[in-house]
Formats: sequence, C-alpha cells, structure tokens
Amino acid sequence: MTPEDFGRRMAMLNEARKAPKIDDDHEIFAMITSYKCKFLEIGDVFPLKKYRFEDTEFFGPAKAEIILRNIYGDFMKFPPIEERIGHYSSVEFL
Repeated sequence: MTPEDFGRRMAMLNEARKAPKIDDDHEIFAMITSYKCKFLEIGDVFPLKKYRFEDTEFFGPAKAEIILRNIYGDFMKFPPIEERIGHYSSVEFL
C-alpha cells in the first residue's frame, strides 16, 4: 500500500467516524478493501461462527453471505477483468 493509499483510507475512516449513527447498539463500522465503507448489523456479525476451509476451522461473521452480498453484490461471480484489483486488509478496534 502506498502512502497515498494509506492517507486516503485514513481520511475515509475519519469521515466515517463522524457520520451520524442510527443505533450504536445494533451496528458496527467496517472499512472493507477497495475503499468500501459500510455499517454492518451486529446480528450479521456476532456471534461468530466456525467456518471450515480445507483442514482448518476459522471464525467468521454469523451471516457471512449477507455481508458479502451487501458489500460486493453477486460475490459468486467474477468481476470484469478491468475491475479486478489487489486487496489489503487490516482490523482496527477503537
């Protein structure tokens, strides 16, 4: 990630923190790859659920399909080649 990318992401995160919240008890903020900022329903994320990938289990959101569809639309279909980009990830608890 370039310094410019990092700066843009931090600016978006700071702006999102200022956004009015509908109900702090029922939503959380997620900054997803490709500069997609979303508020997610807590019930879609928690309680975490175990997912199996090959021979390992991982914890993930309770309703992963709902979250993926909300962020990416039809997430089971490849995007056009010109829209395919690298992804970076981080988790920040404030």
